[in-house]
Amino acid sequence: MRSAVFAAFVFCALTIAPTGSSEILVIFPTTAQSHYRVVRPLIHRLLDRGHKILAITNFPDAVERANLSQIDIAGLKPHSKFKTSNNGIMKSITRVIGNANTYATILSHPTVAKLLQSGRKFDLVLAEFFTSTPIFAPIATVVDAPIVGFCPMITFPWINDVMGMDTTMSYMPNILSDSSDRMSFFQRISNIVKTAIIYIAFNWIYTPIIRQINNHHYGIQTESAIKSMANLSMIMTNNYHSMFLPFPQLPGIVEVGGIHVVDEKPIPQDLNDFINNADRGVILFSLGTVVSEESLSADKLYNILDAFSKVKQRVIMKFDSEKYKIQLPVNVKMVKWFPQRDLLAHPKVLLFISHAGMMSVIETIHCGKPMVAIPIFGDQMFNTNLLVGKQVAVAIEYKHLDSDHLFNAINEALAEKYAINMKKLQQLYNDRPQSPLETAVYWTEYVIRNKNKSKELLKSQKVHLNLYQSNLIDIFAAFLLPLIVVIYFIQWKMKHILYNGQ
Repeated sequence: MRSAVFAAFVFCALTIAPTGSSEILVIFPTTAQSHYRVVRPLIHRLLDRGHKILAITNFPDAVERANLSQIDIAGLKPHSKFKTSNNGIMKSITRVIGNANTYATILSHPTVAKLLQSGRKFDLVLAEFFTSTPIFAPIATVVDAPIVGFCPMITFPWINDVMGMDTTMSYMPNILSDSSDRMSFFQRISNIVKTAIIYIAFNWIYTPIIRQINNHHYGIQTESAIKSMANLSMIMTNNYHSMFLPFPQLPGIVEVGGIHVVDEKPIPQDLNDFINNADRGVILFSLGTVVSEESLSADKLYNILDAFSKVKQRVIMKFDSEKYKIQLPVNVKMVKWFPQRDLLAHPKVLLFISHAGMMSVIETIHCGKPMVAIPIFGDQMFNTNLLVGKQVAVAIEYKHLDSDHLFNAINEALAEKYAINMKKLQQLYNDRPQSPLETAVYWTEYVIRNKNKSKELLKSQKVHLNLYQSNLIDIFAAFLLPLIVVIYFIQWKMKHILYNGQ
């Protein structure tokens, strides 16, 4: 027993032993607070371990710390909420391309521009891995540091290309796909088409914009948007294989799904009283922080409230109702904000009705509560399909969201099998050798410790091969050419023999 305890102590000491004080530059240009919540715990833990951090962010910490400096970029890129309609793949691509030059204005911010011109060096750059990464990844070259990407989703279309891993479209669905890893014939066609559209848009349309931005701000000639991220040493993803999909993984793609989930805190008194007086339990409703509540039509809202009026449970609804004059059912409490993670942990909360954003999905799994998913945009359809496939959620398409569909979905999701399946998924989520935060700290400091070698340590050599090399086209050509010559020679010889025979 003592030897086991000692071994566990040594393991923890090795995995979380300090690297020493390092200078870290954090670049998270996102205006989505939910995305920044994923990296914030890592920032705080690195500060606790003595590292010095300069953060370029829209969400600066209110509490000052001696080893934390911040460049507040709030307002440079307005936070645009998504509407509840017209969120297809082409709309997403248009939004990404349209945002490029807006993100680039951050590089012209006086403090950021001064930093880039100062010659200051860092030991690490920690950057959001998202649509803006090709714009900000070259900063690592300017400050002479390795760079780690942090993806707030399960995966992203160009992660594999950056790290040198093959994407097998027969069982690896695109993040904008509507299928899981078990695809029908037509789903595989859809997956290939969507992947091709994203590839064309990213490499043929987005690349010229990235080239222009990088040349203007860094004086760097970038071959492509993918190549502008070639300096990435590692990418952390908001994923854990037993929770979502088990894909082949290179060591440079590190799963830290659940890192943003902190210890629960006491619930505000008014919400606590509302929950404690609920004899039949409580249902939570939220569409997150990036869905425009103003775009929710009045008839949809009234259908939702009508469904809630029929259920036996009490409902806490996160919704800004200023646009509407609403008469709430007696069992519904509407608030502009609620502590979602803390409420989900309450034993009387039975169900979460959500847009299935990644942070909400992980918090729901962490707390072991089934879900009714109403996906609206981005990866939410993808997340919903995974949950439905595991029978821990019931899905409703937004266009079919009416009182009867919602009422029936609630009753189905409250069935015992969904609660049992979610508890099993919760157990798989928790069964890992380290916490997500410990994993993130270890690999962050690993890159710092191996600064001069980290760029190549965790990738495959595929990143250095071109299209014909990685697909062995040159090898096939080398074997095929002699065969073609032999066949041609035989045909020529046969014609010559036949001609002479006549």
